[in-house]
Amino acid sequence: MKLNEPETLELPIVALIDICFELIIFFVLTATQAGDMVDEQVSLAEAKSVAPVIKPNPRAVIINMRSDGSIRVGAMLMTLPDLKRTLVQTMHEYGNKDLPVVVRCDGKAYYRDIDKVVAVVGSAGLYKISIAAYATGTGKPESGHAAATP
Repeated sequence: MKLNEPETLELPIVALIDICFELIIFFVLTATQAGDMVDEQVSLAEAKSVAPVIKPNPRAVIINMRSDGSIRVGAMLMTLPDLKRTLVQTMHEYGNKDLPVVVRCDGKAYYRDIDKVVAVVGSAGLYKISIAAYATGTGKPESGHAAATP
C-alpha cells in the first residue's frame, strides 16, 4: 500500500508581484488625475465672511479660470463653447442636473469673465454652481458689513 505524500502549497509569487505593480500604477495614475483638477496657477480671492468648506464634493466639475481669463477643465484649455459642450456631455453621462460645478477663479480675474463662465454653466443646464475662494474668516460678517441673505 502506497502512502500519500503531503502536497506542498506554493503561492504564485509572480502573479502576486504582477498584481501589486498593477495596483501601484492604478493609484499613481488616479492620484495624478485628481491633482490635475486644481490649477496651481490660480490664486483664489480671499473671502473674509465665509466659513471654509470642510469636505469638498468629489463629484464636482472643477473649472479653473486664470487671471488672464483663460478657462481650464482639468489640464485642458477651453473656450466658452468648448466648456458648454463638455458640461452638457458630462451632464448626460451622469444623467442628472444636480451635478455640482465649482468655478475656481483667480483673484485678479475680471468679473465680466467670471460672469460669462457662470452663464455658460447655467445655459448648459447645471444650476449647482459655487465660486471658490480662499476662506480666511469664520463665516460671520465683519463689523460694519451686512450679511448677505439668500
